[in-house]
Amino acid sequence: MFLGVNAGPFALTDVGQQLYLNSVQYLTSGIVTENAGGGGSATTLNIAFASDKVGDAEDDLEYIALLESKGHTVNAVNNSWDNLDATGAATLNGYDLVLISRNTNSGNFGSDETVRANWMSVTTPVIVLSSYIARNSRLQLFDSGGFDEGGSLNVTSVDPNHPLFIGINITDGVTDDLVTLPLHVTDVTTAGNGTIYATDSASGNVAIAEWDANTAAYAGGGVAAGRRMFFAVNVGGYALTSTGETLFLNAVNHMAK
Repeated sequence: MFLGVNAGPFALTDVGQQLYLNSVQYLTSGIVTENAGGGGSATTLNIAFASDKVGDAEDDLEYIALLESKGHTVNAVNNSWDNLDATGAATLNGYDLVLISRNTNSGNFGSDETVRANWMSVTTPVIVLSSYIARNSRLQLFDSGGFDEGGSLNVTSVDPNHPLFIGINITDGVTDDLVTLPLHVTDVTTAGNGTIYATDSASGNVAIAEWDANTAAYAGGGVAAGRRMFFAVNVGGYALTSTGETLFLNAVNHMAK
């Protein structure tokens, strides 16, 4: 591809930057399905946000505000999706995307086999922000019962050309800081049948991974009817940097495709 730019120093307008970023995405993925600049989306989404702390001291209001600032509709009511039943699963199937906050009681998300089966039946893509819930004793994304609350502030990108990393500054494979508090990552370096996109920059433990629909996340694990992603966020309240916000929004756009 040839893309003409101006003579002299950087002088792209917002429109020029968008065209440039769209060109990068087209060359790396073959299509432009999302607004590549700044984590924006060409499509507004109807999102279910599972949380125990909407409006609490360690609340999720800033995640919700970030999503709404991009035009998305967010349904977030405390404890709405705890101990999911078949009716709730059917309701979630009407959304474009489901997010499960780190600010949840993991025991309400799969410690009971019936609840776990109901979550497995959800065909809508789900992003799990809690490594507690990603464990093999909960929603079975990783074949491990552990976690690491002392992660780094940044991650190592496995594939810097992946659309997830559009707009992300990466130096020697490592992103700029995503958070101002330690990431809450897994305690494993593998993702079974999933695709790893990023690892903790110090430990190498998985920080972002995705699994296809109708595929066991690992041998012996449950089979989810929709795509699943684990996306590590920090311990404590909202602490995403602008880089972290861009990566988070890119993940939202990617999973809702």
